[in-house]
Amino acid sequence: MEKTNNLAPSPPSSMTFIKAIEFSSTPACVTLYGNYLYVGTNSGALYRINKQTDEQSLILQLSDGYVSGVQVHHDEIFVLSMSPTKVLVYNMTGDLLRSWEHTSSDHGISKLCALSGKVVIPQGAAFGLAFGSTSLSVYTIDGQLNKQIDCGFSISESWKAMTGCGNNSIIGTDHASGSVYRINIDSGEKLWQSREVRVPEGVVCYKDRYVLHTSNDSEGARIWVLDIETGE
Repeated sequence: MEKTNNLAPSPPSSMTFIKAIEFSSTPACVTLYGNYLYVGTNSGALYRINKQTDEQSLILQLSDGYVSGVQVHHDEIFVLSMSPTKVLVYNMTGDLLRSWEHTSSDHGISKLCALSGKVVIPQGAAFGLAFGSTSLSVYTIDGQLNKQIDCGFSISESWKAMTGCGNNSIIGTDHASGSVYRINIDSGEKLWQSREVRVPEGVVCYKDRYVLHTSNDSEGARIWVLDIETGE
């Protein structure tokens, strides 16, 4: 019988800068879907960029607030708008399909994750408070609050970024504590906590085997690679 090669993919060992893309206002969040990047800005604009040609198209412009988080899920664009805090859902051409309010005064970035028919958003804390909320709000994709997960640790304005991991967990980064968490959104269980990354910021999963983190401290900007199962 022919043996199957079950070797895990190798972690990335180096990265090469390819290009810079200019915007008229500061990018606040970005997500990849198919052959396109979706970039939300602090002026309330959402752009779609072709990865091959760099062609930019303006998908939508919010009348108030800014785009704090964005993700595309099953051909629908989920936007987290701050000031006021709302979830706005658009089709792929930028037509508004539905929206709902999310009660939070947290002013961080990139804190929306859509996966497996769920939308996950940290509940957040009043900006500037020493201790934040300890919960994640889990909505259906139609905006019904399904549950609030008590994570047992503070989620403050320093909770910088979040990404989906598999079908039922998220990975979030806490800039202030220097921690990275993986949390099961069904049970609320903290699967692991890592302090390997100094001053963690952005996060993305890589080939369902690794977690890539960006950091920017006194030693400069770096990318860290963690094991997706253990956080090591």
